[in-house]
Amino acid sequence: MSEDLGGWGGAEFVLAADRLDTPDVVEAADPGDMLRQVASAAAQVRTALRSCAETDLSVFTPDGRPRAIVVAGMGGSGLAGEMLTAMTGLSSPVQVVISQAGRLPGWVGAADAVLAVSCSGATPETLAVATEAARRGCRLACVGAGESPLHRIAEQARAPFVPVVPASPPRGGTGGSSPPEPALPRSMLWAVSIPLLVIGERLGVTRIRPGRLRAGGDPAGGGVAPVPPGQRVVRQPGQVTGPGPGRRAADGLGHLGAERGRGAAVRQPAA
Repeated sequence: MSEDLGGWGGAEFVLAADRLDTPDVVEAADPGDMLRQVASAAAQVRTALRSCAETDLSVFTPDGRPRAIVVAGMGGSGLAGEMLTAMTGLSSPVQVVISQAGRLPGWVGAADAVLAVSCSGATPETLAVATEAARRGCRLACVGAGESPLHRIAEQARAPFVPVVPASPPRGGTGGSSPPEPALPRSMLWAVSIPLLVIGERLGVTRIRPGRLRAGGDPAGGGVAPVPPGQRVVRQPGQVTGPGPGRRAADGLGHLGAERGRGAAVRQPAA
C-alpha cells in the first residue's frame, strides 16, 4: 500500500504492516526497545505497586504532611514529577515543586519532603539533590535502580527506597554474550511515577485507588484515564491541573516513539 505524503516533499512511502510481525525488523527499527517497554505499561503499574507494598513508607502519613513536595528528576525520570503535579491538582494542600537544576532550592528544609527519581539510579544531578536533602534533614524518598548510587544514598540516609524493576526483561543478557540493555527512562514512565503517586496518596494529596490499578479495572472510577486531546488528563474528584503536565509526558513518549518507529516505513523513489 502506498500513498503520496505531501508533507514529506512528495516522496512515496510504503508502510509494510507485515514488518511489525518480524522481530528482527522491529528490533532494528527500535534499538531502544521502546515498543515493548511501552506495551508493558500495565505490568509496570502492577510491579511498581508491589515494590511500594514491599517498601516501608510509614514516614509518609496524612498527619505529617510536609510544607512542600520537591521532586528531583532529570529527563525521562523527571516526567514522574509532572505526573504527580497533574494528580495533585490546584487544590492540593501541599505544593509540588519539580527541580531539574541539580540542586535544591534554598528555601527547602526539614519541613519539606524530597522525592529523588532516577531510572538508572546514577544521574549526577539527582544524586546531588538527594545528598543535599539528607544533609538538610528533609524527609527523603528515592526511586531508582536497585544496587545503584541512589540506593546507597537512601541507605545512608535511612530513607525509603523504591526499586525500579522493568516489567519486561531487557534485551541481551539472557543467554547471549551481550549485557542487558538498560530501559529508556521515557519508556518506564509508570515504573517511576507510581511510587510518587503512592507516596502522594499516603500524604493525602492524591487518590489513585491502588487496588483498582492493580486489578486493571475501569479507570473511570478514579485514577489515570485516556481522554481526547485538549481535555483533562486525569479523572479525579475535585480540581485537577489542566492538560499541560500530562500532555508534555505524552508528547515526550510520542516523539521518541515516532523516532524509534520510523524504520517501519520504507522510503521508495517517486515514480
